[in-house]
Amino acid sequence: MRIAFSKSPRPFFYEGEVPGDKSITHRALLLGAIAKGRTVIRRPLRAADTLATLGLIRALGVQVDEGDEGWVVHGGTEVSRDLGIIDCGNSGTTMRLGAGLLVGLGVRATLAGDASLSRRPMERIVKPLRLMGGCIVSHGGRAPLTLGPREGELRGIRYRLPVASAQVKSSLLLAGLWAKEEVAVREPLLSRDHTERLLRYMGADLEESWSPYGEHQVLLKPHQAQELTGKAISVPGDPSSAAPLAVLTALLPGARLVLRHVGLNPTRGGFWKVLQRAGVEVRFQEVRDEAGEPVGTVEVVGPEELRSFSVDSEEVPHLLDEVPVLAVLALKAKGVSSFYGLSELRVKESDRVRAIREELGKMGGAIEERGDDLFIKGGRFLRGARVSSRGDHRLAMMLSLAAFLARGEVEIEGAEALSVSFPSFRDVLREMVEEAGGVLEVYG
Repeated sequence: MRIAFSKSPRPFFYEGEVPGDKSITHRALLLGAIAKGRTVIRRPLRAADTLATLGLIRALGVQVDEGDEGWVVHGGTEVSRDLGIIDCGNSGTTMRLGAGLLVGLGVRATLAGDASLSRRPMERIVKPLRLMGGCIVSHGGRAPLTLGPREGELRGIRYRLPVASAQVKSSLLLAGLWAKEEVAVREPLLSRDHTERLLRYMGADLEESWSPYGEHQVLLKPHQAQELTGKAISVPGDPSSAAPLAVLTALLPGARLVLRHVGLNPTRGGFWKVLQRAGVEVRFQEVRDEAGEPVGTVEVVGPEELRSFSVDSEEVPHLLDEVPVLAVLALKAKGVSSFYGLSELRVKESDRVRAIREELGKMGGAIEERGDDLFIKGGRFLRGARVSSRGDHRLAMMLSLAAFLARGEVEIEGAEALSVSFPSFRDVLREMVEEAGGVLEVYG
């Protein structure tokens, strides 16, 4: 994919919606597969990652009807006990949450993935699932994961996560739906809580609490699998897909963006707070609750000048997917912006910390990497270059935005990675690029 401007970009106005939330779509499919009755998922994300989870529950023998308005999952039926090999593609959510669900069901399966997923750490779920009595083995701490039938019921567990992780927490809660005792998961900071919200919405009995030191705990009562009831779930727009459009707007003084039906979950709100600290005007309107999730309209206006900003390590669990596009914002901001405690970004689809420095560095970005921290000097134009997404959809978005700051053509290798979470991103980007006076060319 190539992006170029004959002159400096001009302000634009864009109004629309972004695709459904990836995290919620995954969880709606998995919980719908075991809930009694029908789960109607409206506005699901139809993308590579969520289709991997759809394939997993269909391998279980669960019927899913696909229509124009969404998916209907017919749960509560007897599932297959020998699934064979399940291809999770590039989806860590499918593998980690799927493993928890399948351990709870006690089925035989092998969860495999592509080269990128096979490099990501899996022992962080394997260890606690085995402590619960699950039969699960990793391959040297990584995929593939081999699961087998267990003897008797799963045990309860009280487990403290060393690092706040929504995927690990959710994996244990999904397995814990079949446990004969309470399952308590503590984390040093509150990570994304979509699983807890959806479990409660579908009838599970769980409690949440905070320690005096700020640790978060979720307690799931025993034998909750039979308590889940299928419901209608309207999936909000994914804030991680809204983020690149918001950053692009913030790069152009006077540009305006209005996005309807965006998820406003507080555990995903770190991005908007950083944007406001950088001097960007952000307004939330028509805020309401849908299926346990806050949803509303977001309006963003590009400021005359962007301020440098700092992201602390405590904020990172709420910004894992947005740091790459915030790096582009930092390149335009006046001064030096700082990102601290990015270790979890090294074990995503790529080592995002190193990739941010190296790929934006090819375009002339002044970025310093110190351990797991990044320091980005802004206020300078970039140059056109040939860069790579490294197969990471978040990096593909980052590089697409960086082209707005570049003098000369930017060629992005691996732009097809965008299909993982935002299949229509190139179409939306083309419209915004043309409104801003540029040209986007798709090839390959």
